[in-house]
Amino acid sequence: MKSSQRPRPRRQAGGRPPEVAGRGALAAMLILTAVVAVFVLAADFLGMTARSIILIGWMMIMLAVLRRTQ
Repeated sequence: MKSSQRPRPRRQAGGRPPEVAGRGALAAMLILTAVVAVFVLAADFLGMTARSIILIGWMMIMLAVLRRTQ
């Protein structure tokens, strides 16, 4: 199938195109990543294990969001 014959992604009713929605999700994830990183670095009351669990959990969330936006 030629690239010109490929079906275009459909827009959702009343929604933004997938590319715009994906960019917004990625921008939000970058901002939230900075917030999570600052929290983990500033939380002296957390042990190394708790910090690791928080960061691993955040990476899992980021991967799930990235898969949905592609």
